[in-house]
Amino acid sequence: MLLYAVGLPAHAATIAVSNTNDSGPGSLRHALANANNLDIINFAVTGTIALTSGGLQVTKNVAISGPGSNPVLEKRVLSQPSG
Repeated sequence: MLLYAVGLPAHAATIAVSNTNDSGPGSLRHALANANNLDIINFAVTGTIALTSGGLQVTKNVAISGPGSNPVLEKRVLSQPSG
């Protein structure tokens, strides 16, 4: 019997942002830290996110979506490293 290992195609995961906390489970910071390339970060909450522990870096190729208008980040911005 001959068995082959076949790589299954990767599928994007959807990660929910369920609160406006700066960090911890359900936060945008937590979602960005746990996302992989091509994942979707979906806002399941509306409101202002007050970033109290520094700015956010988007280091992977992710899509950010959510209900209504764009999310509001207070005092800081998202940054993406060059390259």
